[in-house]
Amino acid sequence: MGTRSEHTSEHRRVCIQGGELDTLLTGEGEPVLVIPTAVNPYELAPLARLLADTERYRVVQYRRRGSGGSSHVQLGGTIAEEAADAAAILRELGMGRAHVVGASYSSAIALELAEARPDLVHTLTVYEPPPTYTPNAAEFRSRNADLLEQEQAIGAVETLHAFERALDGPEWRTEIERLVPGSVAAIDAEADLFFAHDIPALLAWEFDADRAGRIPCPVLCLRGTTSGPWFQQSTGLLAQWLPEARTVVIEGADHSACLNRAADVAAAILDFMTEHPIG
Repeated sequence: MGTRSEHTSEHRRVCIQGGELDTLLTGEGEPVLVIPTAVNPYELAPLARLLADTERYRVVQYRRRGSGGSSHVQLGGTIAEEAADAAAILRELGMGRAHVVGASYSSAIALELAEARPDLVHTLTVYEPPPTYTPNAAEFRSRNADLLEQEQAIGAVETLHAFERALDGPEWRTEIERLVPGSVAAIDAEADLFFAHDIPALLAWEFDADRAGRIPCPVLCLRGTTSGPWFQQSTGLLAQWLPEARTVVIEGADHSACLNRAADVAAAILDFMTEHPIG
């Protein structure tokens, strides 16, 4: 017998300015917007499924512009435009305020949305935001510049494969396919999106203490212990700027924890959202 969330899953094409986004709604209850991250559009799918399976939340996932069946993305796009698309989804679905979840690249979109549209974000959860605003941002930017050079030399797909091997080891394909079948094909299909849109949009994104201070909702900052200093800094600095934020550290988790430690991430998010229901 299937779970309740499987019985209540629904695909929709949601209209946004200049196009449509392929959207999946799962479960019933308070709305939760799970913003897809870069590289692997399925990376947050296990987490979203666990949130929906509680039968307390209506979980919204979508494919960003240029991803899957969603409309084409224009080069030169920004994180602010991505946040506007997320806001349009909530508006078009008539959901009003929602719990918002982002990880890595999509944490930037979630933070942008929470500042720009506080009327739509009831709680905000971010897992290891990109370190573009930390003291070591230059090192992060330099590494991304190296990736762009490598992409020009050997192509987008081969560069991403090398990146994944460095991040998750030589068996990365087997592991992510075990967790979410179809991930490798999706990564390959969207490699050009990552290099042509996502990296430039992220490196142009500016965030600081003043912007963080304009986020009024409860915030949960998550990180793992094995992700390295970049993400320790990005999560720690955000928590410093938001003194009321809750920080949860997941022992042994890495930067891909929403995929490979989804149960632990979901448990922390569920505790947080339960304490801040949408009344």
